[in-house]
Amino acid sequence: MCNNALRKKADLTVVVPIYNVEKYLKKCVESIEHQTIFVDCIILVDDGSTDSSGEIADSLAEQFDNITVIHHQVNGGLSAARNTGLDQAKTKYVTFVDSDDYVDSGMYENLLNMLNENDADISIGGVWREEESGEKSSIYAEGIFKTWNKGEALIELNSYSYFNMSFCDKIFKRSLFESTAYGKTSLRFPIGKTCEDYYLMHQVVARAEKIVYTSTPFYHYVQRTGSITRNSKVNMGQIEASLAQLEFYQNWFPDLTYVAETACCFSHMGIYSAYTRKGIKCPHELLEKMRKVSRKYLKSVLKNNSIPKIKKAQAIAFCYCIPVYAAVIGRTKHR
Repeated sequence: MCNNALRKKADLTVVVPIYNVEKYLKKCVESIEHQTIFVDCIILVDDGSTDSSGEIADSLAEQFDNITVIHHQVNGGLSAARNTGLDQAKTKYVTFVDSDDYVDSGMYENLLNMLNENDADISIGGVWREEESGEKSSIYAEGIFKTWNKGEALIELNSYSYFNMSFCDKIFKRSLFESTAYGKTSLRFPIGKTCEDYYLMHQVVARAEKIVYTSTPFYHYVQRTGSITRNSKVNMGQIEASLAQLEFYQNWFPDLTYVAETACCFSHMGIYSAYTRKGIKCPHELLEKMRKVSRKYLKSVLKNNSIPKIKKAQAIAFCYCIPVYAAVIGRTKHR
Protein backbone atom coordinates (compact mmCIF):
# COMPACT_ATOMS: atom_id res chain seq x y z
CA MET A 1 0.00 0.00 0.00
CA CYS A 2 1.21 3.51 -0.86
CA ASN A 3 2.44 5.71 2.00
CA ASN A 4 -0.29 8.31 2.46
CA ALA A 5 2.11 10.75 4.14
CA LEU A 6 4.22 10.94 0.97
CA ARG A 7 1.33 11.55 -1.41
CA LYS A 8 -0.32 14.81 -2.29
CA LYS A 9 -3.92 14.95 -1.12
CA ALA A 10 -6.62 15.28 -3.78
CA ASP A 11 -9.78 17.26 -3.04
CA LEU A 12 -11.73 14.49 -4.75
CA THR A 13 -14.61 12.15 -3.97
CA VAL A 14 -14.91 8.86 -5.84
CA VAL A 15 -18.43 7.38 -5.82
CA VAL A 16 -18.60 3.60 -6.31
CA PRO A 17 -22.07 2.02 -6.62
CA ILE A 18 -22.05 -1.63 -5.56
CA TYR A 19 -24.41 -4.45 -6.41
CA ASN A 20 -23.40 -8.12 -6.24
CA VAL A 21 -19.77 -7.64 -7.28
CA GLU A 22 -18.02 -9.70 -4.62
CA LYS A 23 -15.54 -11.05 -7.20
CA TYR A 24 -14.39 -7.62 -8.38
CA LEU A 25 -14.92 -5.09 -5.58
CA LYS A 26 -11.59 -5.45 -3.79
CA LYS A 27 -9.58 -4.92 -7.00
CA CYS A 28 -11.71 -1.91 -7.90
CA VAL A 29 -11.33 -0.16 -4.53
CA GLU A 30 -7.64 -0.96 -4.17
CA SER A 31 -6.97 0.58 -7.58
CA ILE A 32 -8.50 3.82 -6.25
CA GLU A 33 -6.57 3.61 -2.97
CA HIS A 34 -3.26 3.01 -4.74
CA GLN A 35 -3.32 6.21 -6.78
CA THR A 36 -0.21 8.37 -7.04
CA ILE A 37 -2.18 10.98 -5.06
CA PHE A 38 -4.26 10.38 -1.94
CA VAL A 39 -8.01 10.46 -2.70
CA ASP A 40 -9.76 12.43 0.02
CA CYS A 41 -12.99 10.42 0.06
CA ILE A 42 -14.25 7.15 -1.42
CA ILE A 43 -17.97 6.52 -1.00
CA LEU A 44 -19.05 2.91 -1.46
CA VAL A 45 -22.82 2.64 -1.89
CA ASP A 46 -23.99 -0.94 -1.36
CA ASP A 47 -27.25 -0.96 -3.27
CA GLY A 48 -28.97 -3.89 -1.59
CA SER A 49 -26.44 -6.57 -2.57
CA THR A 50 -27.48 -10.15 -1.89
CA ASP A 51 -23.92 -11.54 -1.99
CA SER A 52 -21.00 -10.63 0.28
CA SER A 53 -20.32 -7.26 -1.41
CA GLY A 54 -21.61 -5.31 1.60
CA GLU A 55 -19.35 -7.18 4.00
CA ILE A 56 -16.36 -6.68 1.71
CA ALA A 57 -17.11 -2.95 1.56
CA ASP A 58 -17.25 -2.76 5.38
CA SER A 59 -13.94 -4.63 5.61
CA LEU A 60 -12.30 -2.20 3.18
CA ALA A 61 -13.60 0.73 5.24
CA GLU A 62 -11.90 -0.73 8.30
CA GLN A 63 -8.66 -0.97 6.33
CA PHE A 64 -8.74 2.50 4.76
CA ASP A 65 -9.69 5.65 6.69
CA ASN A 66 -10.91 7.55 3.63
CA ILE A 67 -13.71 5.08 2.82
CA THR A 68 -17.34 5.65 3.77
CA VAL A 69 -19.85 2.84 3.25
CA ILE A 70 -23.57 3.46 2.82
CA HIS A 71 -25.95 0.49 2.74
CA HIS A 72 -29.24 0.58 0.87
CA GLN A 73 -31.64 -2.02 2.24
CA VAL A 74 -33.36 -2.37 -1.14
CA ASN A 75 -31.80 -2.29 -4.59
CA GLY A 76 -32.67 1.06 -6.14
CA GLY A 77 -30.52 0.87 -9.24
CA LEU A 78 -27.36 2.58 -10.46
CA SER A 79 -28.85 6.07 -10.52
CA ALA A 80 -30.08 5.89 -6.93
CA ALA A 81 -26.70 4.64 -5.72
CA ARG A 82 -24.78 7.35 -7.56
CA ASN A 83 -27.17 10.02 -6.28
CA THR A 84 -26.62 8.85 -2.71
CA GLY A 85 -22.89 9.31 -3.19
CA LEU A 86 -23.33 12.73 -4.80
CA ASP A 87 -25.52 13.88 -1.93
CA GLN A 88 -22.77 12.95 0.53
CA ALA A 89 -19.83 14.41 -1.41
CA LYS A 90 -18.21 17.55 0.05
CA THR A 91 -15.04 17.87 -2.02
CA LYS A 92 -14.34 20.28 -4.87
CA TYR A 93 -14.18 17.45 -7.42
CA VAL A 94 -16.15 14.25 -7.93
CA THR A 95 -15.91 11.20 -10.15
CA PHE A 96 -17.44 7.74 -10.47
CA VAL A 97 -16.20 4.17 -10.89
CA ASP A 98 -18.28 1.11 -11.69
CA SER A 99 -17.47 -1.53 -9.12
CA ASP A 100 -16.49 -4.25 -11.59
CA ASP A 101 -13.99 -1.94 -13.33
CA TYR A 102 -10.70 -0.48 -12.11
CA VAL A 103 -8.38 2.47 -12.77
CA ASP A 104 -4.68 2.97 -13.45
CA SER A 105 -2.63 4.39 -10.59
CA GLY A 106 -1.95 7.73 -12.30
CA MET A 107 -5.47 8.45 -13.48
CA TYR A 108 -6.61 10.97 -10.91
CA GLU A 109 -3.33 12.87 -10.61
CA ASN A 110 -3.18 13.30 -14.38
CA LEU A 111 -6.82 14.38 -14.76
CA LEU A 112 -6.63 16.78 -11.80
CA ASN A 113 -3.45 18.33 -13.18
CA MET A 114 -5.25 18.85 -16.50
CA LEU A 115 -8.10 20.60 -14.70
CA ASN A 116 -5.83 22.91 -12.74
CA GLU A 117 -3.36 23.71 -15.51
CA ASN A 118 -6.14 24.59 -17.96
CA ASP A 119 -8.62 26.16 -15.52
CA ALA A 120 -11.21 23.62 -16.71
CA ASP A 121 -14.43 22.24 -15.24
CA ILE A 122 -14.29 18.68 -16.64
CA SER A 123 -11.29 16.53 -17.53
CA ILE A 124 -11.51 13.34 -19.58
CA GLY A 125 -9.12 10.44 -20.04
CA GLY A 126 -8.99 7.57 -22.48
CA VAL A 127 -10.49 4.14 -21.81
CA TRP A 128 -9.16 0.60 -21.97
CA ARG A 129 -11.78 -1.88 -23.19
CA GLU A 130 -10.76 -5.06 -21.44
CA GLU A 131 -11.95 -8.64 -21.71
CA GLU A 132 -12.19 -10.85 -18.64
CA SER A 133 -9.18 -12.70 -20.03
CA GLY A 134 -7.12 -9.52 -19.53
CA GLU A 135 -6.82 -8.72 -23.24
CA LYS A 136 -7.34 -4.99 -23.70
CA SER A 137 -7.41 -2.34 -26.40
CA SER A 138 -7.82 1.41 -26.63
CA ILE A 139 -9.85 3.08 -29.36
CA TYR A 140 -7.58 6.10 -29.80
CA ALA A 141 -3.87 6.59 -30.28
CA GLU A 142 -2.05 8.04 -27.28
CA GLY A 143 -0.84 11.62 -27.36
CA ILE A 144 -4.07 13.34 -28.43
CA PHE A 145 -4.98 16.38 -26.32
CA LYS A 146 -8.08 18.52 -26.84
CA THR A 147 -9.76 21.49 -25.18
CA TRP A 148 -13.34 22.52 -25.83
CA ASN A 149 -15.58 25.36 -24.72
CA LYS A 150 -19.22 24.71 -23.87
CA GLY A 151 -20.55 24.93 -27.42
CA GLU A 152 -17.72 22.86 -28.90
CA ALA A 153 -18.19 20.20 -26.23
CA LEU A 154 -21.93 19.94 -26.86
CA ILE A 155 -21.09 19.21 -30.49
CA GLU A 156 -18.20 16.86 -29.71
CA LEU A 157 -20.35 14.92 -27.23
CA ASN A 158 -22.36 13.58 -30.16
CA SER A 159 -19.63 13.38 -32.81
CA TYR A 160 -18.50 9.81 -32.00
CA SER A 161 -14.86 10.93 -32.16
CA TYR A 162 -13.31 11.49 -28.71
CA PHE A 163 -16.04 12.26 -26.19
CA ASN A 164 -18.36 9.60 -24.78
CA MET A 165 -21.31 9.61 -22.40
CA SER A 166 -19.67 7.68 -19.54
CA PHE A 167 -19.21 9.43 -16.19
CA CYS A 168 -16.41 7.09 -15.15
CA ASP A 169 -13.53 8.31 -17.33
CA LYS A 170 -13.95 11.93 -16.21
CA ILE A 171 -13.45 14.22 -13.22
CA PHE A 172 -16.02 16.98 -12.63
CA LYS A 173 -16.18 20.08 -10.51
CA ARG A 174 -18.88 19.07 -8.05
CA SER A 175 -20.47 22.52 -8.37
CA LEU A 176 -21.68 21.52 -11.86
CA PHE A 177 -24.16 19.12 -10.26
CA GLU A 178 -25.47 21.83 -7.93
CA SER A 179 -25.93 24.48 -10.61
CA THR A 180 -29.40 26.02 -10.98
CA ALA A 181 -28.97 26.73 -14.68
CA TYR A 182 -31.45 25.67 -17.38
CA GLY A 183 -34.43 25.47 -15.05
CA LYS A 184 -32.95 22.84 -12.71
CA THR A 185 -32.37 23.16 -8.96
CA SER A 186 -29.59 20.56 -9.17
CA LEU A 187 -28.53 17.64 -11.34
CA ARG A 188 -28.97 14.03 -10.34
CA PHE A 189 -29.11 10.76 -12.28
CA PRO A 190 -32.64 9.80 -13.41
CA ILE A 191 -34.30 7.10 -11.31
CA GLY A 192 -35.83 4.14 -13.10
CA LYS A 193 -34.11 4.78 -16.44
CA THR A 194 -31.59 2.74 -18.39
CA CYS A 195 -28.81 4.59 -20.25
CA GLU A 196 -28.82 7.00 -17.31
CA ASP A 197 -25.54 8.64 -18.41
CA TYR A 198 -27.16 9.69 -21.70
CA TYR A 199 -29.86 11.61 -19.82
CA LEU A 200 -27.40 13.63 -17.76
CA MET A 201 -24.09 14.13 -19.56
CA HIS A 202 -25.24 16.89 -21.93
CA GLN A 203 -26.74 18.80 -19.00
CA VAL A 204 -23.48 18.64 -17.04
CA VAL A 205 -21.45 19.67 -20.10
CA ALA A 206 -23.80 22.62 -20.67
CA ARG A 207 -22.88 23.92 -17.21
CA ALA A 208 -19.13 23.76 -17.91
CA GLU A 209 -17.12 26.56 -19.49
CA LYS A 210 -14.08 24.48 -20.45
CA ILE A 211 -13.45 20.75 -20.94
CA VAL A 212 -10.05 19.10 -21.43
CA TYR A 213 -9.34 15.69 -22.93
CA THR A 214 -6.40 13.30 -23.27
CA SER A 215 -6.54 10.07 -25.25
CA THR A 216 -4.15 8.39 -22.81
CA PRO A 217 -6.18 5.49 -21.37
CA PHE A 218 -6.53 5.25 -17.58
CA TYR A 219 -9.94 3.67 -16.96
CA HIS A 220 -10.38 -0.09 -17.44
CA TYR A 221 -13.88 -0.86 -18.69
CA VAL A 222 -14.08 -4.62 -18.23
CA GLN A 223 -16.50 -6.52 -20.47
CA ARG A 224 -18.06 -9.06 -18.12
CA THR A 225 -19.91 -12.15 -19.32
CA GLY A 226 -23.51 -11.73 -18.20
CA SER A 227 -23.19 -7.97 -17.68
CA ILE A 228 -25.90 -5.59 -18.88
CA THR A 229 -23.94 -4.88 -22.05
CA ARG A 230 -23.48 -8.56 -22.77
CA ASN A 231 -26.89 -10.06 -22.01
CA SER A 232 -29.33 -11.09 -24.73
CA LYS A 233 -31.86 -8.31 -24.14
CA VAL A 234 -31.59 -5.23 -26.35
CA ASN A 235 -31.62 -2.04 -24.30
CA MET A 236 -34.05 0.43 -25.88
CA GLY A 237 -33.31 3.18 -23.36
CA GLN A 238 -30.87 5.02 -25.60
CA ILE A 239 -33.72 6.09 -27.92
CA GLU A 240 -35.69 7.71 -25.09
CA ALA A 241 -32.52 9.32 -23.75
CA SER A 242 -31.61 10.77 -27.15
CA LEU A 243 -35.08 12.29 -27.46
CA ALA A 244 -34.68 13.87 -24.01
CA GLN A 245 -31.36 15.32 -25.13
CA LEU A 246 -33.00 16.66 -28.30
CA GLU A 247 -35.62 18.47 -26.23
CA PHE A 248 -32.86 20.05 -24.10
CA TYR A 249 -30.95 21.29 -27.18
CA GLN A 250 -34.16 22.64 -28.75
CA ASN A 251 -34.99 24.58 -25.58
CA TRP A 252 -31.56 25.91 -24.63
CA PHE A 253 -29.23 25.57 -27.64
CA PRO A 254 -31.49 25.82 -30.71
CA ASP A 255 -28.57 26.53 -33.05
CA LEU A 256 -27.21 23.10 -32.14
CA THR A 257 -30.45 21.19 -32.63
CA TYR A 258 -28.92 19.45 -35.65
CA VAL A 259 -26.35 17.89 -33.28
CA ALA A 260 -29.03 16.29 -31.11
CA GLU A 261 -30.98 15.23 -34.19
CA THR A 262 -27.81 13.48 -35.38
CA ALA A 263 -27.68 11.64 -32.05
CA CYS A 264 -31.33 10.59 -32.44
CA CYS A 265 -30.58 9.11 -35.86
CA PHE A 266 -27.61 7.15 -34.57
CA SER A 267 -29.44 5.96 -31.45
CA HIS A 268 -32.08 4.31 -33.66
CA MET A 269 -29.37 2.81 -35.85
CA GLY A 270 -27.67 1.55 -32.70
CA ILE A 271 -30.71 -0.46 -31.64
CA TYR A 272 -30.71 -2.36 -34.93
CA SER A 273 -26.95 -2.86 -34.60
CA ALA A 274 -27.46 -4.28 -31.10
CA TYR A 275 -29.97 -6.80 -32.41
CA THR A 276 -27.49 -7.83 -35.13
CA ARG A 277 -24.52 -8.15 -32.76
CA LYS A 278 -26.55 -10.34 -30.42
CA GLY A 279 -27.74 -12.56 -33.28
CA ILE A 280 -31.39 -11.62 -32.74
CA LYS A 281 -33.75 -10.75 -35.59
CA CYS A 282 -35.06 -7.21 -35.20
CA PRO A 283 -38.89 -7.14 -35.44
CA HIS A 284 -39.87 -5.77 -38.85
CA GLU A 285 -42.34 -3.22 -37.47
CA LEU A 286 -39.75 -1.84 -35.07
CA LEU A 287 -37.09 -1.71 -37.79
CA GLU A 288 -39.30 0.25 -40.14
CA LYS A 289 -40.29 2.65 -37.38
CA MET A 290 -36.62 3.28 -36.53
CA ARG A 291 -35.72 3.78 -40.20
CA LYS A 292 -38.56 6.30 -40.56
CA VAL A 293 -37.28 8.31 -37.60
CA SER A 294 -33.70 8.11 -38.89
CA ARG A 295 -34.78 9.42 -42.31
CA LYS A 296 -36.40 12.36 -40.52
CA TYR A 297 -33.04 13.35 -39.05
CA LEU A 298 -30.76 12.24 -41.91
CA LYS A 299 -30.36 15.78 -43.26
CA SER A 300 -28.90 16.84 -39.91
CA VAL A 301 -26.42 13.96 -40.05
CA LEU A 302 -25.27 14.95 -43.54
CA LYS A 303 -24.79 18.65 -42.63
CA ASN A 304 -22.93 17.81 -39.42
CA ASN A 305 -19.25 18.44 -40.17
CA SER A 306 -18.10 16.63 -37.04
CA ILE A 307 -19.45 13.27 -38.27
CA PRO A 308 -16.96 11.13 -40.24
CA LYS A 309 -17.90 10.32 -43.85
CA ILE A 310 -18.05 6.60 -43.08
CA LYS A 311 -20.67 7.26 -40.39
CA LYS A 312 -22.70 9.36 -42.80
CA ALA A 313 -22.55 6.57 -45.39
CA GLN A 314 -23.77 4.09 -42.77
CA ALA A 315 -26.69 6.39 -41.94
CA ILE A 316 -27.69 6.58 -45.61
CA ALA A 317 -27.47 2.79 -45.89
CA PHE A 318 -29.62 2.28 -42.79
CA CYS A 319 -32.28 4.65 -44.10
CA TYR A 320 -32.44 3.43 -47.69
CA CYS A 321 -30.62 0.10 -48.11
CA ILE A 322 -30.80 -2.06 -45.01
CA PRO A 323 -29.02 -5.10 -46.58
CA VAL A 324 -25.91 -2.97 -47.12
CA TYR A 325 -26.06 -1.64 -43.56
CA ALA A 326 -26.60 -5.15 -42.19
CA ALA A 327 -23.56 -6.38 -44.13
CA VAL A 328 -21.41 -3.57 -42.70
CA ILE A 329 -22.56 -4.34 -39.17
CA GLY A 330 -21.92 -8.04 -39.75
CA ARG A 331 -18.34 -7.38 -40.82
CA THR A 332 -17.78 -5.15 -37.79
CA LYS A 333 -19.17 -7.87 -35.51
CA HIS A 334 -16.61 -10.42 -36.66
CA ARG A 335 -13.52 -8.20 -36.58
